[in-house]
Amino acid sequence: MLSSPPTGRIARNTATLVVISLLLGSCSTFQFLYNQLDWILLNRADHYVDLNSSQRAALENDVAALQEWHRNTQLTRYVALLEELSIRTQKPLTDTDFIWMEEEMRALYFPLMERAIPPIARLLSTLDDEQIEYLKEQLDEDLEEKYEYMQYSQAKRLEYRIDNAIDQFEGGYGDLDNQQERLIISHVTKSTDTGNLTRTHRMLVNQQLLTLLSKHPSQQEVESHLRVIWLYPERNYTEDYRHNMKVAKFGYYQMMEGTHDLASQPQIDFLNKKLLGYRQDIAELSKTDKKTTISCNAHYSKYAVNYKKGC
Repeated sequence: MLSSPPTGRIARNTATLVVISLLLGSCSTFQFLYNQLDWILLNRADHYVDLNSSQRAALENDVAALQEWHRNTQLTRYVALLEELSIRTQKPLTDTDFIWMEEEMRALYFPLMERAIPPIARLLSTLDDEQIEYLKEQLDEDLEEKYEYMQYSQAKRLEYRIDNAIDQFEGGYGDLDNQQERLIISHVTKSTDTGNLTRTHRMLVNQQLLTLLSKHPSQQEVESHLRVIWLYPERNYTEDYRHNMKVAKFGYYQMMEGTHDLASQPQIDFLNKKLLGYRQDIAELSKTDKKTTISCNAHYSKYAVNYKKGC
């Protein structure tokens, strides 16, 4: 079983859980989505700040450069991580495996964000008052949608969390047996629902960013702010939030460990077939010099209705 984790290790960035979630999800459209990444990122940016023509042109160049760097330098590192993960998941998971995963995620996450933060900061530093208000509206809408389940009754919230956990693990292992489902139900039932606490924290982070932007800061000031909230988010944690996030992450790791320990050989094969699919997709992408996809403008024209909705 996992030993109690040191505070510094378990409180590191949340990218680990994000990537684990992705690995347990579907990879059937991975190549397509990666090749559309420029359009997706521009779509999301426009969803949040309603870009003007000059902002959009600058961001198109920045996104293209970021994706080229990522394709040329990072994808082979993803393949290596997935190869090692395939080896590690052939046996019961241990504390060492989770330490390794956190370190690997940090090694991938930090270079990516160091590359991404300057162009994002450059864009945010150009927002006018109307765009800042639009950004606020979109951030508020996102929070309302994400935490809509908090309006449910206590019993329905628990059911919602259990269903989400089971769906996630079935994405990685296929159909779960009764023992695995009971383990997940037990873990989720015993764990604290951190929805309200997380929503409050994200509201605070959003407000801090909006307050900064309302002063029309320089790009360097925005970069400094983004580095704190994205690279060293724990600096902005309250003690209560820090404690609850440690407990939640540790509980999630325990649930992963237990579910994996109970996995049958067909389930392990299912998981490793999925990991192999990711490796093959990413390896193929890393060999591609140029995409053979239609332009962002063509996407925009074709999906104009959904574009503003952040499809």
